[in-house]
Amino acid sequence: MGIRLRGAPGFTPERLVAARKEIGLRQQDLAESVGVKRLYITALERGTRLPSPPVLLSISKALNVQPLWLLSAEGDPTMVQLRFAAGLYQREASSVLGISDTLLSQYEMGALEIPEEIFCYTHALYLTNEGVAQKAAKKTLNLNKKTANRP
Repeated sequence: MGIRLRGAPGFTPERLVAARKEIGLRQQDLAESVGVKRLYITALERGTRLPSPPVLLSISKALNVQPLWLLSAEGDPTMVQLRFAAGLYQREASSVLGISDTLLSQYEMGALEIPEEIFCYTHALYLTNEGVAQKAAKKTLNLNKKTANRP
């Protein structure tokens, strides 16, 4: 029986590597942008570590990709994938949703059927954070362009 890693479910190291190389970033550059050590990025790319919700969101911002794309979601995303893509830990998500940690955990494990309004609200959380991420990325790009154009 293999070791179960804690972190983003469905995280795909190959997509992280492809996105990083596509924009010409070194592991060190990505690590500095995200605020982690280069060895952590190496471990993510090798599949020996999984990112936490905030790290997943920071990586997606730095690479200008959708967080769910890094989770390789096939079909409809799971509630856990939406929560990770929104950059939320379970306690934060349960607080925002107005439900207990235990109830959210049961929904995420499939022990209880997820009410449509809870799933829709979780999806809205992801979309809200996605919009915030896109605005932050555009602002960073604009700042970089202004700095590059200075004499």
